[in-house]
Amino acid sequence: FIRPYHYTTVGDYICSNHPTVIVDGMEADDWMGIEQRKDIDNSIIASRDKDLKTVSGWHYRWACGENQPEVLPHWISEFESKHFFFHQMLIGDSTDNICGCGRRREVMWGGKLCMRRKGIGEKAAISLLSNCRSIQDLYDVVSQCYQNEFGDTWEDAMLENARLLFIGQTPDNLFDWDWIDYTLEKEIINDEVICGTGTEPENNSSGESR
Repeated sequence: FIRPYHYTTVGDYICSNHPTVIVDGMEADDWMGIEQRKDIDNSIIASRDKDLKTVSGWHYRWACGENQPEVLPHWISEFESKHFFFHQMLIGDSTDNICGCGRRREVMWGGKLCMRRKGIGEKAAISLLSNCRSIQDLYDVVSQCYQNEFGDTWEDAMLENARLLFIGQTPDNLFDWDWIDYTLEKEIINDEVICGTGTEPENNSSGESR
């Protein structure tokens, strides 16, 4: 891995010309997740990092080229955030080299042997989680998939992937399963999913940008 030539120059420019918090010992997305959870009614995460969809509250995505349009401020409920987290637990994240509920296996690809991930993919994950009405349902489905894939070591594999994917950890405070409220259910009214923890906060779309 080689950093871009102007990596330091761009970083110095941002720090010199914009309000900046330097975070030592954790990634920026973890810091944003921690800060947002402190006051979700009055903060908004502005980022194009899809992993931050695992954090409930207000979100904004700016445009980035023709194929990545702006997404105006929108609310992600606690249930929706955990649904996306468990979705990632199944499919992993190739960008971050996370296998999720799968393993790298030697397969023929392009006429030669190579190591490729074999496991639950996007369509299968959507189908598996489609009927889940509570976070307990999500956990039960995903844990069964891990048992099927990893056998006796499923708990270790599942916790390892959770710690690779969960946003809001620090080096001395790693994710554990008791961080999650399993009683939360999604509520469906007239075929629309409503925030499981109540109604969305009003008039907060211009909250503090992080």
